[in-house]
Amino acid sequence: LHYLAMMVVMPVYGIQVCPFIEGLNPFEVIANIDGLLLLMFLARRPLHARTVESAPLIDQARRVFVLELVILATAGLVLSAYNLVVHDFPLSSGLKVLVGFAALGFFASADLALERERLIAGKVEREGLILGPAGGFFPLTSKLALFAGAGISLLVGVFSLLVIKDLDWLVEVGSTIPLHEGRLSILKEFGFVLLVALPETINVMRSFSRNLNMFLERENGVLERVTAGHYDAYVPISSNDEFGVMASHTNEMIRRIRERTNELNLTRDATILTLASMAFTASTTSG
Repeated sequence: LHYLAMMVVMPVYGIQVCPFIEGLNPFEVIANIDGLLLLMFLARRPLHARTVESAPLIDQARRVFVLELVILATAGLVLSAYNLVVHDFPLSSGLKVLVGFAALGFFASADLALERERLIAGKVEREGLILGPAGGFFPLTSKLALFAGAGISLLVGVFSLLVIKDLDWLVEVGSTIPLHEGRLSILKEFGFVLLVALPETINVMRSFSRNLNMFLERENGVLERVTAGHYDAYVPISSNDEFGVMASHTNEMIRRIRERTNELNLTRDATILTLASMAFTASTTSG
């Protein structure tokens, strides 16, 4: 779905922000961008098999994010190089293309990495696997800060490119068009970017909220079972962050409670047997 969305959005984006691409035949623009994205999509499966599927479960979400971002950023670099060599476009045109691919690639990579976290969590729960969080985990707060900072920076970059392009366009056309037509054209371009950016941002926030809700529900569910006296429960560990550490500590706490409870039960049974034996001996002696 992300690749299909990019196949629709990127040709329009290229025409909107780059006057050199705008000067090409629209069918050529669509064929170049969509053909490249299709090739990248076909290359995903073997790359995933080599770099993601073969990795430990605890590390797969991070690898998905890096791999998807590299694939889509590479698509932007390839298209920029193609336009530079074949059409003799300037480097500024290639930068605009690269920023667009990087922006959409960032949102797609974040969403796919969060989806991988949910898949791993389901696998861990179904198969009863026990994963331990690796040392030096990436804090959840840092993830949020990184996503917010990168998302804002990319959007500012795209809007900056639009502003530069529109200023150049206004200087070029001068007074040959009415002011209201120029204003409407600029507003359409900014509206297009917002129409793409807002759903992408909301989608990633929704996906992140689903993961948070899943982790919290698991932690609370296990603690409720332990409070009710069921010490066979454990929290599945499927992420290398604070939730993974919390789950690890919770499981260790449950293990120790279970051991202490078993020791108390054994001590109680031994005490009862000893008292019963003493009572039997005393009654036998008195008899």
